[in-house]
Amino acid sequence: MRYSFLWLAVFAATVIACNPNPGAKSPADSTINAAAAVTPYSIVQVVAKFTPMRFDTLRIDSPDTDSASRFWGRHLDSLDMSFLPEDVRWFEGIGAIGQFNLDSSHIGLLVRAHGEYTYKVVLLNYDKKLQQIISSVILAQNFGDAGYSSNLNSWLFTGGGYVKQALTNLEEYTDNSVENENDTTTTTSYQYALLKLEKELTDTAAMTQEELYKKFEHLLKHK
Repeated sequence: MRYSFLWLAVFAATVIACNPNPGAKSPADSTINAAAAVTPYSIVQVVAKFTPMRFDTLRIDSPDTDSASRFWGRHLDSLDMSFLPEDVRWFEGIGAIGQFNLDSSHIGLLVRAHGEYTYKVVLLNYDKKLQQIISSVILAQNFGDAGYSSNLNSWLFTGGGYVKQALTNLEEYTDNSVENENDTTTTTSYQYALLKLEKELTDTAAMTQEELYKKFEHLLKHK
């Protein structure tokens, strides 16, 4: 019997030595709990991949296939893309160009996305409170096919610390000989719009084409 008590005493001492504080959590437990507490990946992390931009006036052009362009942006993977609008994420290989404040509650995100033939630059309106993208507008895109081509570019304007407006310029070119070989003329036209960068990113529509050109002639002047 004395040997039994001695064995129990040794066993108890061994258990206490291995776990001197039975109520304490082991490092492994802490690691597991820390992993469980990690915040799930969300659009907030995606927005953080857009580098802050500061400017007074910024011209936006399509980067086409130029990976050295300032409008190429940081690569976004398929998980990042899943948080973006469908018309932006319909094809992989897009880039986060930059971000800026539209007002105290909304962030503008510039993203390079696939267009029909080449890349386009899209402005996404991110609502910080809702944590979702609520509207978007294309600011730059090139297109060309069978004697027709178009080039859309834009300018962003900052006022009072926020990016307030966007001026868009759409140039369209048509080679009329494609439809009629006897017609060797070409046609070039321009369309302008001044967008108020608020919730819906809508055209202010308060000025005619002539008025817009006159006001922004220093930017729109055609060679």
